[in-house]
Amino acid sequence: MNVLCTQLGARRNYQIPWQLHQTQQLSMLVTDFWNPLGGTVKFSGAWMPGVVKRAQSRFREGIPSRKVRISPKIAFEMIHYQKLGASGGESFAQLSANFARFTAKWVDRVEHDSMFAFCGAALEGLEREKRLGHTTVLDQYDTGPELEKTIENEALRFKKLNQQVSKLPASYYDRMREEWRLADRIHVNSSWTRESLLRSGIQFDKIAIVPLSYSKRLHKPEPRRHGGHNLRVLWFGRFCLGKGLAYAIEAARLACRLPIDFTFVGASLVDLNAVDWPGNCKVHPGLVHREEVDSIYARSDVFLFPTLSDNFGGVQLEAMANGLPVIATPCCGAVVEHGKSGFIVPPRDPQAIVEALEALLEPGRLESMSAAACARVDEFSTENIFPHFMRVFRMGLESTDIDM
Repeated sequence: MNVLCTQLGARRNYQIPWQLHQTQQLSMLVTDFWNPLGGTVKFSGAWMPGVVKRAQSRFREGIPSRKVRISPKIAFEMIHYQKLGASGGESFAQLSANFARFTAKWVDRVEHDSMFAFCGAALEGLEREKRLGHTTVLDQYDTGPELEKTIENEALRFKKLNQQVSKLPASYYDRMREEWRLADRIHVNSSWTRESLLRSGIQFDKIAIVPLSYSKRLHKPEPRRHGGHNLRVLWFGRFCLGKGLAYAIEAARLACRLPIDFTFVGASLVDLNAVDWPGNCKVHPGLVHREEVDSIYARSDVFLFPTLSDNFGGVQLEAMANGLPVIATPCCGAVVEHGKSGFIVPPRDPQAIVEALEALLEPGRLESMSAAACARVDEFSTENIFPHFMRVFRMGLESTDIDM
């Protein structure tokens, strides 16, 4: 198999093209920008613009630059879109369409027999691939129109936080539906996303569930223990309503009298000055460089992920790999084993979050769940998951589902 991979942005840190290259099945990666210097040149400091931080991390060790094709024009369009933020819905739709047209040009230039592309930015490429009779797999990385509606409802409920909803034009979703029609298979990472697509009218046997994978760590962390300090809860990701931010803050407020501290880290889509932060919260807004990630986890005991809608939530695996039990909702990938490697709580339920945290205060509970989290993440290793992913390209199988 020889796969042409196309993706706008560094989605999942180029995990799929990296895996394909390791197995000598990557024909070419077509993307908007690539840092050919890799990790050889590094800049750091608070002075560094966000665009520079993002640019220098746009590579993946193990993918040679000779296997990558980029478009400077699309890269500049991406920078423009990122500056617009939540008001850039129209800009993102145009960017995605332009990228799809750019990738289509490479279909005839690169020797391959299959295409893997991400939704929303693949239409013209898929059309050309179908004319050639190639196998096409489309990755659906969110719940599409349903996600936008969820965020709209939350923005109305929590107007004080002033999150601007990135409203995508109808034409963007029209193109996405045409991508769904053209693709041979639609690859999703969870039952949560599949159920959303089924509600959109996609036939059941066209959707294949394969969870995200995680590269094994060379050294496993020691299980977390209470070491004379409060239980340290970490929120790490975008400050946005779709991730359940409002309910995490309310949970912190309800836990004010318990020996629990909360740390919130990440870029923000809401007005943080409008938040009445409880006294047990520390807030660190802004982009985080990949090299800073491990130290953030090292200062924490448990990871809070009360999302309202996520295709998977790969951050769950990252947290577990660092020894943190995870408190999540059912609205994402099935990673957490309830009561063993973390807790599953209902969405929009701050009290349930507090009860899960109280359970972690019980003697020995944090240590045992931390050890279970470390063991659980091994089940999502590249070695375990990637063979299932490759089965998605083989048509005629009754099922490729591996929803953990």
